[in-house]
Amino acid sequence: MHPPRPNGATERPNTADRLADWLLSHCPLTTLTLLTMLVGSAVLDISRPWQVLAVTATVDVGINLVRWRRRAKREPQVNQPSMQSRATA
Repeated sequence: MHPPRPNGATERPNTADRLADWLLSHCPLTTLTLLTMLVGSAVLDISRPWQVLAVTATVDVGINLVRWRRRAKREPQVNQPSMQSRATA
């Protein structure tokens, strides 16, 4: 007999899992702040939640800019003038 087919529902991550992974990898501070505000809304009384989210989103943008600059510095430059031939014909 043939082996049983794998169940696609249990092996593939669903859309919510992929969204959560993307949010945590690209804007972790904002995601965690939003989840904390949703879960703790009964206990925490934040008078201006949109301002809190705006500040954390700004910090996340700053973090991503720093990551981007560091990644750009690590990658080798392909077309450097010093690597080109200086011989004239």
